[in-house]
Amino acid sequence: MGPVMKTQYALRTRILVFTGTLITIIMLLSSGAILIGLKSILVNKTKQNAINVSEAFKIPVLNEFIKSETRNYSLQEQLGELVSNFKSQEPDIKFIEVTDNSNRVVAHTDWRKVNSVETDSLSRLINSASKTLTAIYDDASSGATLETVTPLNIYGKRWGVMKIGFDASGLIFKLKELYFLLLISTLLVISGAFAALYFVSGRLTRTLSELVAFLDKLDLDLESAEKKVEITSETEFLYEKFEQMRARLQRSKAELIQAQKQIYQAEKLASIGRLASGVAHEINNPLNGIKSCLYAIEKNPENFERNKEYLNLIDEGINNIELIVKKLLGFARQKSESNEPVNLADTLNKVLSLLDYRLNQKRAEVERECDAKIVVKADEQLLQEVFMNILLNALDAIDEGGKIKVAVNQNGYEAVVEISDNGEGIEKEELNKIFDPFYTTKEPGKGTGLGLSVSLGIIENLNGKIEVESQKNQGTTFRIIIPLKEQISTKNYEPRTKN
Repeated sequence: MGPVMKTQYALRTRILVFTGTLITIIMLLSSGAILIGLKSILVNKTKQNAINVSEAFKIPVLNEFIKSETRNYSLQEQLGELVSNFKSQEPDIKFIEVTDNSNRVVAHTDWRKVNSVETDSLSRLINSASKTLTAIYDDASSGATLETVTPLNIYGKRWGVMKIGFDASGLIFKLKELYFLLLISTLLVISGAFAALYFVSGRLTRTLSELVAFLDKLDLDLESAEKKVEITSETEFLYEKFEQMRARLQRSKAELIQAQKQIYQAEKLASIGRLASGVAHEINNPLNGIKSCLYAIEKNPENFERNKEYLNLIDEGINNIELIVKKLLGFARQKSESNEPVNLADTLNKVLSLLDYRLNQKRAEVERECDAKIVVKADEQLLQEVFMNILLNALDAIDEGGKIKVAVNQNGYEAVVEISDNGEGIEKEELNKIFDPFYTTKEPGKGTGLGLSVSLGIIENLNGKIEVESQKNQGTTFRIIIPLKEQISTKNYEPRTKN
């Protein structure tokens, strides 16, 4: 699975998870609110129906209490018959109970409870109430029950309390039915929302993935790019903006490449300037010899044997001058784009030969431990630039009679070039800055601060690295590590920038 597909599915998953979770929470909260509202309406309606029945049956019960005060007949017998008849007419009624002001049961649909005394809290509470109270409970023996407790009073006089128990199983069933109905509806709505979301997110991510794939195939170096996919209305704006950005990047890239070339050549010219006195001395010596030979020939032109020796010396001097000039021109020329096998020991020796005069000037001791068989693929001129920059820094760091050690060896699949000196060293806090462009601790005019930055850019483009170890007043070691295989061309080097 490619990066584009992974990006598509990751984005689609995030959309589904975030939006789907949000929709689920909203639906559950909405369903919960609806359930609570409908439950309240259903329960209140059922309670109100029970209250209406109780209030209606209260009237004939009160009539019996009033009759018992004016006539001489058995109240219990009349009320018992009345509650039995009423219960038989209302199938939802479980029981009817009538108590007097002393909470003594006067009539009950269960004749065994007649003359017993009620002690429940609801009965005591109703004694001080003026309207019907209701309660719903689940009894182990009788099941779900809706109970109404109605005070038997009229014109300020109270005769007792009437309780009626209604079967609440129908109410419980309706509530459960309502709960499952809402649950199924919620699940159906959530499933539909997820399906719609899956379709919409798929369309969105597919369009974006097509755009990403198209942008990924574009080459910023091309002046124009052929559309690989059909750009839809959703991405037309993004495509237009990308085209503008690509044009800006092309201009910036061209300017950056030109600036990098100028930086590289400026550092090379600075290195040549630092070599100038040594090269001048190297050329001056054979020139003086040539002048002396010419003077001797002019003074004694007939001494053919001697003049032949002088001509050989002149030819040797000219060859030496030619060799020095070739080295200098080779080092000074614009960077090439070659990626050929380079012998590290030979390249290092060429650079050291250019520095002979300066090394002799400081009476520096050069110790070589180079494996002559180690070869890497690179641009030799760029590697010479790297070695020259580091060796010039070493020369600046050591005192007269100091020591420079160069080594080339192999460590596994890596070539390692070490350049060490016993000079003044580098402060610990400066080690992290030495590869920054234009950073230098030298006096003005003695360094550009670009040498190490350019060198690190060259080595990193070979998939290599430069390590530095230094202690103040004890010396510095630069370790250049270059892979021996899978190297890339050095033509696109760039100066090191601080991370």
